Amino acid sequence: MQIDDKGKIWVKGSFRPVPAVRVGDAFHLLGNEMDHEPDVWLEGEYLYVDWHDPKARVRLGRRIPLGLEAKIPGTLFNGFEQTKHQDVLSVDFNAEGVESVTFKADEYLARNLSSLSGNEFFQQMLIEKNG
Repeated sequence: MQIDDKGKIWVKGSFRPVPAVRVGDAFHLLGNEMDHEPDVWLEGEYLYVDWHDPKARVRLGRRIPLGLEAKIPGTLFNGFEQTKHQDVLSVDFNAEGVESVTFKADEYLARNLSSLSGNEFFQQMLIEKNG
């Protein structure tokens, strides 16, 4: 399994398009907390999203199960080069089952998050969550 395409989806009611990826026929919204694109990758049955802004001292991680139901209507906006322009249903980054964590300012510094790779960041996050 691989990420087949990426771009932005205009979701009804949103103020700006939301970064997203396509895995097979499924579209997954990544969130819109930061102005730059996050690092994304697949591992096992999950899509990993790593938003990292060292200058602002903010790091947000999401682990999105690939089997979640797509319920959010939208229209492909831009960036998708391997996918025909169309209306789609997408998996919401706030859906039940999505794990999300954000570290800011002092906590970001205390955890030394600027030096961790995406994989290291998620390993630390999952170890803390699962004990």
